[in-house]
Amino acid sequence: MERQKRHPLQEKPRELSKKFGYQSLGWADLLALVLKSGTKYQTIFTLSKRLAPLVQTHLTKRTDTQVFLRKLREKHLLGEAQQHSLCAVYELLLRTKRTSDSPIIFSKPSLVAAMFQDVARSKIEKLYCLYLSPRLELLKKRLLSRGTVDSVSVPVRDLCYYAIKHRSRNIILVHNHPSGDAMPSREDVLQTKRIIAAGELLSVTVIDHVIVTTAGFYSFKESKNML
Repeated sequence: MERQKRHPLQEKPRELSKKFGYQSLGWADLLALVLKSGTKYQTIFTLSKRLAPLVQTHLTKRTDTQVFLRKLREKHLLGEAQQHSLCAVYELLLRTKRTSDSPIIFSKPSLVAAMFQDVARSKIEKLYCLYLSPRLELLKKRLLSRGTVDSVSVPVRDLCYYAIKHRSRNIILVHNHPSGDAMPSREDVLQTKRIIAAGELLSVTVIDHVIVTTAGFYSFKESKNML
């Protein structure tokens, strides 16, 4: 049987990834990199284009990997090595999807700090509030204030308004220190006390106040500073 010719633009997902990054590749291109070669009857590019919708559909349905393998064998003639490679990737994607669907319980300051790594790199101070459920699951993340390179004001009225709006009785304050020093300033301590007092009037508990920097973070709760 005559071998199918490859279109020149289809030959280089590896080169495209080097030039533009893996994020530039579509599902078919990524699958082509995983499978590496086509079959006797299909080029790698034709095969990966036909496989991409199958993978996406079953990921959306959260189909078990063994069931996915059975569907794969029904529709496509793949070598055993290709089946193993594709199912391994599918299982990784499936696990990632399950994990991302699970709510984060904000019981540790390290989880909060990890969520705000981009804010830690900001050149000005920003104040955020995490509004949480009774189980400490995130209901809403809000930017409340932008400040200068070394200070930010706390709009207590807005903070309390959103606590009522989102029906949240638990909140976590987060702000960054562009200086890189995570230790709270005297103003940070005073403002945290003000927020704790205001929250008590509305039965809103300040679970923590986390200060993030590129070098680390400070937790009022962990340091037992007021909380």
